[in-house]
Amino acid sequence: MPSRIPDPVKYFFVITGTISLILISGEFITREYLPSQKIPQPPSKATIDPYQANPFVIAMRPFLHFHIPNAQYTQSRADYAVEYKINSAGFRGPEIEQKKNGLHRMIVIGDSIVEGHGCEFHETFSWKLNNKAEDLNWEVTNLGVQGASPSYYAANINRYLSAEPDAVFILLFENDLQDDRFQETSYFQKPIMDNPQKLYIGNNLPPFTPQFIEPFVALFITLERSYLINLVKKSFYMLGERSYRQIIDQNLSIWTINREQDRISALAPWLVAPSMMDTQWAMSQKYLDFVINRLIKDDIPVYVAFLSLGALIPGQAEDYKTHAVMLNKKIDRWTNKRGVPFLSLVPLVENLMKTHEPTDIMIKDDGHPRAETHTIFADIIWEWFMAGTP
Repeated sequence: MPSRIPDPVKYFFVITGTISLILISGEFITREYLPSQKIPQPPSKATIDPYQANPFVIAMRPFLHFHIPNAQYTQSRADYAVEYKINSAGFRGPEIEQKKNGLHRMIVIGDSIVEGHGCEFHETFSWKLNNKAEDLNWEVTNLGVQGASPSYYAANINRYLSAEPDAVFILLFENDLQDDRFQETSYFQKPIMDNPQKLYIGNNLPPFTPQFIEPFVALFITLERSYLINLVKKSFYMLGERSYRQIIDQNLSIWTINREQDRISALAPWLVAPSMMDTQWAMSQKYLDFVINRLIKDDIPVYVAFLSLGALIPGQAEDYKTHAVMLNKKIDRWTNKRGVPFLSLVPLVENLMKTHEPTDIMIKDDGHPRAETHTIFADIIWEWFMAGTP
């Protein structure tokens, strides 16, 4: 007569079988209805027009958009052709190494100006600041991304913090409010990437060589391929995004159009009418407060500068300069209230415009600063720091 299977053993097999069936069913359902959103492999190296769609940049939440890691391409227009080499964290420039003992790191965040549009990477002001800071046991790391703005900085705060900064320098630009409005309207159409930690600096798995570790590596790779596991990961990241999404939801309910704005937008879509400046600045300020509060929580000092270029070209409609002056005042008051050191580059650019042709300061028919202008920015910012700001 066959021996009777003990009840605990039966319960074990029933429970494990049920869980396995649920997991397998969940995996099939997830694969059918929730496709994977992994970071793609970079396209082959190519030459692109920076004002056309960039196949080396993709849009995904939670980071809004980013360069495909390890991509290489040439950004070219009539007056320049510069190389873009993207590191494994998705930023332009060399690999960001783990900080050496005793070395302090300042990260610079901003848009295409910080990234170095139209310039070689070694011509950017952050690179020049890094050269100046070496003797003081500091390094300056460029984390600029084209199309970035306050909403982008808030979405990427954890990514920035993975660089282990000892200080953060934010360069705000004249078109930031428009970029924020665009990010808000397009946010919920962006897919959610499977593994955001892939873009965290220094968070890649180390190479495993000992044999006893290999089974764990195989298990990790298997889990990485699981759509169900990735769905769970996405759910946790969505919970982490909750405060950020609340800002977007609030801002999407705010009306930013009136007759004056319609008239001024016809001049340039990034201009904000005086009657709308309070409203739009308050919307973008929420993202900056989000960033500042997180940095304060981690005891990381932050410094802010504001740059305007195209709005300060002499001889154009007064609406341009009005926009720059009003936005500059808003940032000045906000930083003063938050106790954040602020550097306005508006007086510098106004003086340059008086003594130079616009094409001596900005790339022709482009609006971004020339390499020589980056050098001027680096010198002014360095003087500001050396005056005791940090």
